[in-house]
Amino acid sequence: MSIELSSITKDYNEYNSNTRVLEDVNLKLADGDSVSIIGRSGSGKSTLLHIMGLLDTPSCGDIFISGHCYSKASDRLKAEARRKLIGFVYQFHYLLLEFTVLENLTITQLISGASSSSAKQNAELLLKKLQLWDRRHSLASRLSGGEQQRIAVARALVNFPKIILADEPTGNLDETNSKIVADLLFNEAKERGASVVLVTHNSDLAKIADRSFVLKNKTLNLV
Repeated sequence: MSIELSSITKDYNEYNSNTRVLEDVNLKLADGDSVSIIGRSGSGKSTLLHIMGLLDTPSCGDIFISGHCYSKASDRLKAEARRKLIGFVYQFHYLLLEFTVLENLTITQLISGASSSSAKQNAELLLKKLQLWDRRHSLASRLSGGEQQRIAVARALVNFPKIILADEPTGNLDETNSKIVADLLFNEAKERGASVVLVTHNSDLAKIADRSFVLKNKTLNLV
């Protein structure tokens, strides 16, 4: 399994009051699998995604990535797993706007320990494959919204992660660009054997995944 959630529960304690957001959530994804998670605002979708991405810690339950349990892992081990095993795509692209497209993709790899030559070569190959080669020297700030989000997907893929976590990746895009970004995300991830977890309000986008779940009453249910 690329990722497994076992009896995940998440509580928040605020103002001496306990609020349960997730309860007994279970999920298994093999390499190359894709799932979508839909649910109303405030249902806990982003919290669940943050737990999968090791950005938040469950109150109880276990999370396994590539067979290793990270529920009680140190911050150092979690950070290492995020660099090497997980790619993130958010609704807002979070590109470095003062850098070029090519630099945005190489910086991600350099942080993970790749050499400059290897990072550049890998970024160039990916840009050519994704038909973004002509934008390689453009500043990220000069790209359209659709182009920025496509580069954000490329950045998530460039380190060959085991898992792609996408939080409303097409939320700011029109219908045409939403389809382009979604096709890019799912097709490229599938080809690389990466698993995809997509959180979305878009029911049409959710149907692209192998399986769809709804997060309701604090737990996941297969649609």
